[in-house]
Amino acid sequence: MKYLYLLLIVLPTQSLTLTSNIPYKPLQRKPTLTLRMTTGPGIHFFNNAGSSPSPPCVTDAIISHLNLETQMGGYHAASMQSGALLSVKQQVVKLVNAESTLEIALVESATVAWTRVFYSMVHTIIAGQQPDSSNQVLERVILLSEAEYAANVVAILKFAREQNQFRTTTNCKWSVYAIPSLVDKNGLNTGIVDLKTFRSMLNGTWEVTNDLAETVAENLNEKRLLDPASIAMVCVTHIPTNSGIINPVEDIGQIVAEYNSQHKHNKHSKLPSILYVVDACQSVGQIPVNVQRMHAHAFTATGRKYLRGPRGTGFLYVPKSIVDDLVPSHVDHASTPLAWVDSEPTLEATTKQSTLQYNYREGAQRFELWESNISTKLGLGAAIRYALEDDKDGAVSRAPGGLKSIEERIKFLSNYTTRHLRTMERVELFHDNYELEKDGNNDIGIPCGIITFTVKGMDAALVKDKIMEDFANGDAYHIENYPSQKGRFEVSIVPSTSTPIDSKNTNVGTLVRVSLSYFNTMEEIDLFLLKLEHVLSP
Repeated sequence: MKYLYLLLIVLPTQSLTLTSNIPYKPLQRKPTLTLRMTTGPGIHFFNNAGSSPSPPCVTDAIISHLNLETQMGGYHAASMQSGALLSVKQQVVKLVNAESTLEIALVESATVAWTRVFYSMVHTIIAGQQPDSSNQVLERVILLSEAEYAANVVAILKFAREQNQFRTTTNCKWSVYAIPSLVDKNGLNTGIVDLKTFRSMLNGTWEVTNDLAETVAENLNEKRLLDPASIAMVCVTHIPTNSGIINPVEDIGQIVAEYNSQHKHNKHSKLPSILYVVDACQSVGQIPVNVQRMHAHAFTATGRKYLRGPRGTGFLYVPKSIVDDLVPSHVDHASTPLAWVDSEPTLEATTKQSTLQYNYREGAQRFELWESNISTKLGLGAAIRYALEDDKDGAVSRAPGGLKSIEERIKFLSNYTTRHLRTMERVELFHDNYELEKDGNNDIGIPCGIITFTVKGMDAALVKDKIMEDFANGDAYHIENYPSQKGRFEVSIVPSTSTPIDSKNTNVGTLVRVSLSYFNTMEEIDLFLLKLEHVLSP
């Protein structure tokens, strides 16, 4: 399909005059799409991995429903939107390549989605365990990526440690192990799941290391191999909050699927032997995703980041093959309707007896509670539609061109930025794992829009604050062929506690984070690089 884009041609510029001797030459430019921001004047938004500004269609959808609530009342307004809310789920189905809206739950955030399905899965596993008369302690293992988000890690550890307090009564010990990451040729940890090692964990040849579920460090003098039959769950973050790495979630899912096709840990359970959960909080809206190719048993995402949806929105995908076998950990009368059921008379009881019964709603609806914000759900639907638009009518200022175009645009901007950050002597990129290879006029760099770095001799929070300062009257930079720019940058920092395992393994502290989206421009990036150079100057 051919796309018609409205282009603003930006001519290559000459070398810029900086305040130090750091070499800086803008690359040969690709044409810049005229995709503009909706933020206030002078704000250059480089914090899209935090909460990205929404396009007008999103705020219009929210405000329109709030006006309807004002006129009709919240309940009646919600009843009028039943078709629109179903359409939101249909958009999610299209976004992630699911099969049915019954596989989708709309919730308040990615963390709500992740914790809700995690606790559901582990408690369903526990409920399916058969009593063991041998009094032998049964081990259950959760594997997680080293780049796993802190909210996921703390939920896993809290569950495992609480369960282990009752080991004497349950005869079950829960262990948590991090899946080792690849190491680059310099011996540095990359944060990317090592597929070869992961395979060894599932074929019984991996030697057990530190059990994260233990509150006291284990004595590892006695070596032992991990029993694959003990593995209950694999949790992987697709793109982490602290770097631009992309974990091979499709390859991991294929390995898990192959294992499940050959092994059945519990013949009494309908669930697969190993459940696979993907946290796609930072990837959805930034790169195309496909839950079918991932073989994911759960997939969670937020609306507020690269989808550019409103805060307080997220969604959960669980495939129809297992969703009705999961017992939700949180219920109310909407997710789990109640009903009185009459029993038939018997010889002992000649009159009908009524009992109060409950049943979980079909599919992923069992993870949705009654009270929710209808307006922001509609805003999420608008954001997804906007991201998926393929610009058929050439209105580039309205639509980004679809997810493939978004991915290519973001990667191009990221490569351009990282190439120049590498030239700054005091700047050290984090997880800059990719060898510089020529690809036309571009270097292969960080493969997505999240770029994190430290500055030698400066605290990350101070670097962020200085970058975010408004340009003083005398500080506005004039870039050849660009107008004089003023305003400020919106960037962020990532504390080491956000990805505790990866941060410990790499011995990194707080990072400065620049997260680019498709609407950012080359002019803004050039200005940012100049502003950073100004911050670094004595």
